[in-house]
Amino acid sequence: MVAVVENRTAVVAVVEGQRDVDEVLVELVLDVAEAGPVEGYPDLVSGQVGADRSLVVRARRAELPAGELVGSRLRGQVALAGPGVVRLVTAPPDAPELNPTS
Repeated sequence: MVAVVENRTAVVAVVEGQRDVDEVLVELVLDVAEAGPVEGYPDLVSGQVGADRSLVVRARRAELPAGELVGSRLRGQVALAGPGVVRLVTAPPDAPELNPTS
């Protein structure tokens, strides 16, 4: 069994896609404009941003604003939660800012 290392990566992105994983989780497909370290934490996610600037993150639906998020600008933190799983940090004080671009 591998222990999960607490980690954080700051991101600025636009939500390009949104899909349900199950009744609790949603996946957001991000177009990442910026990704970098958060002071005091290892950055385990920046290297996973695709050459096309894409990154898929998971979040609990109840911790996100209601409705469609595609087109929203996101500023927040993400963390590698397990092999191939990146989660959006939604707990205060690090809750993300999600602002519609239109």
